[in-house]
Amino acid sequence: MKIQLEAYAKINLTLDVGKVREDGMHPVDMIMQIISLKDMVSVEIVPGEAAASGLMTVLGTKINIEGNSPAIPRDESNLAFKAAKIILEEFKPKDISEVNIYIEKNIPIAAGLAGGSGNGGAVLHGLNALLNLDLSMEELCRLGERLGSDVPFSMLGQAKGNTNLPEKIQEKGAYAARATGTGTLLEPCTPLDAWVLISKPSIGVSTKEVYEGIDEFFIARRPNNQVALKALNDNNMDDLRSNMINVLENYTLEVKSQVAFLKDDMLNLCDGALKVLMSGSGPTIFAIFKDEKDSKAAYEKLRNKLSQEYVVELCHTMI
Repeated sequence: MKIQLEAYAKINLTLDVGKVREDGMHPVDMIMQIISLKDMVSVEIVPGEAAASGLMTVLGTKINIEGNSPAIPRDESNLAFKAAKIILEEFKPKDISEVNIYIEKNIPIAAGLAGGSGNGGAVLHGLNALLNLDLSMEELCRLGERLGSDVPFSMLGQAKGNTNLPEKIQEKGAYAARATGTGTLLEPCTPLDAWVLISKPSIGVSTKEVYEGIDEFFIARRPNNQVALKALNDNNMDDLRSNMINVLENYTLEVKSQVAFLKDDMLNLCDGALKVLMSGSGPTIFAIFKDEKDSKAAYEKLRNKLSQEYVVELCHTMI
């Protein structure tokens, strides 16, 4: 009993952040979109008697995580493990000796692209299908919230892109959505049909550090997400461009010089780009192109200029 799912990366077309709340969380208002860059996540359940106890064992069921990269955590810190644990503890399926998870990692790690969140979301989707739990998209997203704020949106994108999921799940899928609250209140919206050139430096950026630091920065410009939503619906690129703002750049570009240098390089090399912007808390920078020819030309220039310390990918926003 096995299922393989495509777990897509996401970018932020806009990202606004409010002041920290009493619970330590920051309210956000942002528009996210999945892109064709993806991990492949295989989930398998093995029938049999549950084990008594052991490392990475939940209610007698062993959870095994493998992958194609040594950077993939094989322990309880992996959101894929945490997703399997939630399902096992919540629904207590019987006669399962093991849950085997294999992650083919293509999305850069710690990149602001929701790679780990997508892996966790894929495990929730996969176990829902394999165990015939018949959970709705709304119920799955509520479980996903317990893993992280990017997980529910990642699951919407997976529902849109994976035809082997239940039909009622596919119907709730979306390429793009506005996210508010802590990022888990989702309003699907019209996606941007474009080419995306992404680049990530070798450094990682702590999301916790960025959100803790942003409160100390003056933010001169913020996106108007109502205008951005209307611009997406109307295909108004001028209004969209003027509201493609990520306020977290105020912190990350100031504190992480390598990210600031990368954005400057992309601004100089990406002729014809609609926008050059940081995704999430960084360090990935992406350029949006409406014209495929311009995107490929910029890809070649960027790939030839940057050292191998950088990941450079060209992908599409429509799966």
